[in-house]
Amino acid sequence: MSLVKSKEKLDQFFLLSQDLFFSIDFTGILLNVNPMFETLLGYSASAWIGKSCGKVVDRRDIPVIEEALARLQSQKRVPPFDVRALTAEGQVVWLEVTAAVGEGVIYVVARDISRRKAIEKQLIRNQRLFQIVGETAQIGGWYVDMSERLPIWSNEVCRLHGVSPGFRPTVEEAIDFYAPSFRPRIREVFEACCEHGISFDEELEIITRQEVRLWVRVIGKAVRDEQGQVVQVQGSTQDITERKATERQLTLLERSVESSINGVIIVDAQGA
Repeated sequence: MSLVKSKEKLDQFFLLSQDLFFSIDFTGILLNVNPMFETLLGYSASAWIGKSCGKVVDRRDIPVIEEALARLQSQKRVPPFDVRALTAEGQVVWLEVTAAVGEGVIYVVARDISRRKAIEKQLIRNQRLFQIVGETAQIGGWYVDMSERLPIWSNEVCRLHGVSPGFRPTVEEAIDFYAPSFRPRIREVFEACCEHGISFDEELEIITRQEVRLWVRVIGKAVRDEQGQVVQVQGSTQDITERKATERQLTLLERSVESSINGVIIVDAQGA
């Protein structure tokens, strides 16, 4: 392929790309931009040539730009980084920036990741809500991928077991947290869920890392792929110790009342 044709293809790529392409000097001055600069940010490209690229960056991210320029000036590699750009209308656009040094120039590719950032923000909000719900109801989530068979516990499940957030047990280690008399049952229902997709809902006793006994309600359900194979088991674990204690007190109270009534009936019968 001739150099002329290669240049033509590069020019087409530069002009038609959906990403923002531009070049700057080592002080951050814009030397060239592709049409996406106008489409995405709403600025006139010709009016911005010769100006600092930092002027379209949110002031909160100026230190990020300055650090990247300093590294590039020292011929050091800069990994991709995210910054907020301001459009001509004052809107914020998140850009994932990749930069590389050429001969006396820095080439930059910036991709619009605003949608991804919005999704990430919503996920963080959801996680906070789930955390609040988990802490309030003392319930946490977990799952086990069949490919790895390593349980992933939420922070609340870790807390219930008396271990640090991020703790990752093996299946056997997770089962060992259950009181000895309950281990055969949890192993049985878990394996049935893994192998046959049978859901379970059990009330069992665990012993925390600090050797505190807690009653928990553990629920598990199978997740299948398109072929119907079980690929994951997911569920929840809830601390029901207080409920169990209340139920036990009610049972004892009922027995006490029954004993009192029976005693009265016996006395009355004898008196009669």
